[in-house]
Amino acid sequence: VTIGDATSVALPIPGGFVDVQMAPVEIRDTFTTMVPPSNRYLAGFVLPEATKRPADGVFKPLERYMLAQTFKQAENVNVSRVEFNEVKEQVATSMDQMLKEKKDEVNERLKKLADEGQTEQVELTEPLLLGTFLNQENAICSAMVMKARMPDGKGGSHERVIACGMSIMRVKERILYLYVYGHYTDEAALNWVKDTSKKWVADVLAVNK
Repeated sequence: VTIGDATSVALPIPGGFVDVQMAPVEIRDTFTTMVPPSNRYLAGFVLPEATKRPADGVFKPLERYMLAQTFKQAENVNVSRVEFNEVKEQVATSMDQMLKEKKDEVNERLKKLADEGQTEQVELTEPLLLGTFLNQENAICSAMVMKARMPDGKGGSHERVIACGMSIMRVKERILYLYVYGHYTDEAALNWVKDTSKKWVADVLAVNK
């Protein structure tokens, strides 16, 4: 992927996943819709079964998926180690507000598309922060759970709990966001999100030395 005007960053595909570009357009469009206006979409990954179009045309919620993004305002900015430490400190002190703002941005975008008839109305609830699970020189990872409220096709709605691992990284002096999502059913599902986030971070850092 390319961050900013010319910084090329190698982004290894996580094991067991495929590029979302292999999926139907409806899923590809969902990925770009999920990106808040303050960020830029870089890449997305899904499980192989998500690349098949359902025979009945009804798409089921994705069980697991991943996204890579960058922060638009900083995509052409060289970020030093000292500056990245400041970013990590800011994450630790203002994560609640940052997530609320991004959640509101995404919900506003989802509502606009629903009003235009381009997608069904989906709403994200306030994320519940579960703390930082990785903090190293060039990366910090935090876990959270949230609910996605969506139509049930019968005039009502249903909720689905989603676990998320959000990683903020410094790669080639650029800021990179990695998101790992999984349907939250139990502690094992949350641990999968954390372990997968750690491995993806390690793989990205290893191939971009």
